[in-house]
Amino acid sequence: TDVHLCKKEEFWNGGPTLCRRESNNFIAFRTGGRICLEFQLDKGCTRPGHSDRHTCTGCGGSSHGATRCPRAQKSTAPHSSSSK
Repeated sequence: TDVHLCKKEEFWNGGPTLCRRESNNFIAFRTGGRICLEFQLDKGCTRPGHSDRHTCTGCGGSSHGATRCPRAQKSTAPHSSSSK
């Protein structure tokens, strides 16, 4: 899934998302306030001056982005024994 294009209204488990995509393509909390997209990725964000936007879009935590969220859907290995 390309997070840059995601417009889902609910998580994989049916729960509501914390964010929404605005018409200008920024990602914002449903309650207001923009989110740093780079922070959500594995590499994180090193830009100064907007740490208030460093919030996980999965759980709302500030210690990690969405790609490292403990609430994220677990991926299944493409060659796992369960796929045979």
